[in-house]
Amino acid sequence: MKKLLLCSSLLFLALTACKKEDKSAANASEKAADTLTKKVEIPKDSAAVAKIWMDYGTPGEPHKRLAADVGKWNEECKFYSKPGAEPTVMKMTVDISMIHGGRYQYAKHNGSYFGMPFEGTATTGYDNASGKYFSIWTDNMGTGITYVTGTYNEASKTYNYAGEMSDPLTKSMKKIRETVELVNADKQVFTSYDTDENGKEYKAMEIVMTRAK
Repeated sequence: MKKLLLCSSLLFLALTACKKEDKSAANASEKAADTLTKKVEIPKDSAAVAKIWMDYGTPGEPHKRLAADVGKWNEECKFYSKPGAEPTVMKMTVDISMIHGGRYQYAKHNGSYFGMPFEGTATTGYDNASGKYFSIWTDNMGTGITYVTGTYNEASKTYNYAGEMSDPLTKSMKKIRETVELVNADKQVFTSYDTDENGKEYKAMEIVMTRAK
């Protein structure tokens, strides 16, 4: 009987302790949620809210930088199937314009890939809210998208992007990295980095863009 009472007592204490731990964990979660909520304070004043939206939708210096690319360009593209492989070379043209009142750069690429017509589009912009550039790529060789976000380094005149693209081999998204170096007003170098089966990064593509005269 004593053993039974002892076991019952221990079980009661264990359950009580668990409940206290659960309650403590719940309280901690609630406090964390409250803290997170307090960090993002949405203005209640309608004028302040209107100004935020106005600032969010107004093109600025980053958009002017994107607009500097407007025009027709020639491209020499090199594709590397794996580290150390000889590149496949193709030539393309791209027509760049600004859309939606100068808020987004729209680039339409055209060329030929192994005798097949190739076309792709890139929509690039700068999100005033996040403070980052972004780019969305689609083409007629796939049914997915490539989405990257990044920043611009004024010292090196380079955009640095990171993001994901659809991988049909694994049927999942895989991480990629891209850079765009602004050599001068009439030349840019785009480089895309992929990862091999061992997880090692390698240069998968290089595109040298020169402004058409």
